[in-house]
Amino acid sequence: MEMNKHIVHFSLFISFGIAVLFLITYFKTGNFFLMIGALFSCLIVCSLGFMKKKSTLGKAIIFVSILSLVLFVLYFVGMSLFWNTP
Repeated sequence: MEMNKHIVHFSLFISFGIAVLFLITYFKTGNFFLMIGALFSCLIVCSLGFMKKKSTLGKAIIFVSILSLVLFVLYFVGMSLFWNTP
């Protein structure tokens, strides 16, 4: 039980860091999709902390979060490759 508490605290710390990075990039570029990316990154890492619970809802949340984060990463890589954004 003590180990699960450490996993949850670590995942919350990581998700906060990812969300802060997304928000800093949002304020630099003004792109609204980064706000949604920050939300989904929080969902991913928080749900990874609760991976011990083998429920269908938890697996669905993890799948949707990872899929949307991959889509956001592909979107921003495409934006940086094909458009000259400062």
